[in-house]
Amino acid sequence: MRCSAHWCPPCRAFTPKLRKVYLDTINSGKEFEIVFCSADSSSREFSEYFSTMPWKAIPFEKSDIRSKLSERFGIRGIPTLLLVDETSGVYNSEGRASVTMNPNGFPWKN
Repeated sequence: MRCSAHWCPPCRAFTPKLRKVYLDTINSGKEFEIVFCSADSSSREFSEYFSTMPWKAIPFEKSDIRSKLSERFGIRGIPTLLLVDETSGVYNSEGRASVTMNPNGFPWKN
């Protein structure tokens, strides 16, 4: 899960790096998905920023879902990238640092 916003300079700087790693991962045949959880203030901001992303997003109008996810996972700041698997939950709460330190491949769980 990725939380960020168009008005956040660190978020905007990280998006192209994550985009490259994401596309490389998908193109290598791995099953993987990112879900964008916006912290934008308006639908226009969300749409503009999300148009640069090749992954899925929680619709902007679903603020209740975004709020519940942020609360559930303890999101306190942006950008945040949580690496989650469907059986064990969060396995890396420092996904942003992992991607930044490993730009040639996604930091998979061992």
